[in-house]
Amino acid sequence: MVCPVCPTVGLFGGYVGGYFGVAVPKRPELRIMSALITAGMILVTVVALKCLFGIAICDGNGDFSLRNIVQVGVITLPLGIVYSIGVNYLLNQLFPESSSSHCCCEREETNTQ
Repeated sequence: MVCPVCPTVGLFGGYVGGYFGVAVPKRPELRIMSALITAGMILVTVVALKCLFGIAICDGNGDFSLRNIVQVGVITLPLGIVYSIGVNYLLNQLFPESSSSHCCCEREETNTQ
């Protein structure tokens, strides 16, 4: 039987980490995009830990132990921070904040008299 706890915890933790992460974009749509991308990356990491290394939140019988929770948390927390920094850096580079409301291609009108 497939346990839904690890993917759910990974998805939720990644979303919260991405939404409130390091150097999040100011625009709300980019902030949500950052949260979703980071959540997907953490989800894949938690499932990979479970499948490849046998590190899971529960012990396989559905019993949760503090040791397992801490073990997964110690691995995913630094990775989540790195993921958040990377995703937010890329989003800020690809979609920079505009300092003014007009397009950068429009030339500014000067008043010469």
